[in-house]
Amino acid sequence: MLNPDPMQYGKKYKKPASLGWYGRFVFPHIEVLVTRGLGKIRRRLLSQAHGRVMEIGAGAAQNLAYLPETVRSYLATDPSPVMVGKAKKEIRRHKPPGLDARVMRAAAEDIPVKSQSADTVISFLVLCSVYDPFAALSEVYRVLRPGGSFLFFEHVRAPGGAAVWWQNRITPVWKRLGGGCHLNRDTADTIEKSGFCFEQFRQYRTRKMGPAITSNVIEGMAGKRDS
Repeated sequence: MLNPDPMQYGKKYKKPASLGWYGRFVFPHIEVLVTRGLGKIRRRLLSQAHGRVMEIGAGAAQNLAYLPETVRSYLATDPSPVMVGKAKKEIRRHKPPGLDARVMRAAAEDIPVKSQSADTVISFLVLCSVYDPFAALSEVYRVLRPGGSFLFFEHVRAPGGAAVWWQNRITPVWKRLGGGCHLNRDTADTIEKSGFCFEQFRQYRTRKMGPAITSNVIEGMAGKRDS
C-alpha cells in the first residue's frame, strides 16, 4: 500500500482553505451527477491500471468500480472534506474483496506520499481545477516510479475557433461555479513540459461532456521521459 511520508507532515503539507458553503454542500453533488455517464471512458482508460495505484482529485472515488484485478492497492486523494467522506462511503460499499483501498485528504499540488511509490497515477477531470497544474504534475512525477503509468482524462482548451473565444470569456465565472475549473487550459502541453512522454494520446470531443466549450478532451497514458 502507498503509505504516507512522515517527513512531509507539518513541514510541507497544509490543509486546503475553506471551500465555502457552495463548495462544501452544492458542487460535490453536481460533480458526481455530471460525471456519472462516463463509465465507458473510465473502463477503457482504467483497464491499464496496475499495481499500487494513486488517484489525485479522486472525488467520490467513482473510479474504484472500474479498477482491474491487476491493481493491488488504491489510494484516493482529494482536498475536499466532503469528497473524502463520499469516497470513504464508496470504498465501504463497493471495495472489491482483497483490494487494499484508502482515502487521504490532500491537495494534488502537495501529496504526503513517498517518492516513486506508485505504479499507476490517475488524473480524471482534475488538472482543469487544481490551483497550480505544474505543481500537481510535479507531484505526480515524484510519486510515480520509473516505468510507471500516468493515466489521464481531462477536458481542455478547444483547438480553435469560436469555442476558444467563449472558453476565454466564460472561464472567470465558470471556475467559481465549477470548483475552480478552467475551461481554457492547454493540459497536454503542461503534461509534456512537466517531464512526461505520451505513450498513448487522443484528443477528441465527446457529447458526454456537454457543449463545445466543455466537450474537448484528452485521454491517454504517459510515462516519465527519463525512465
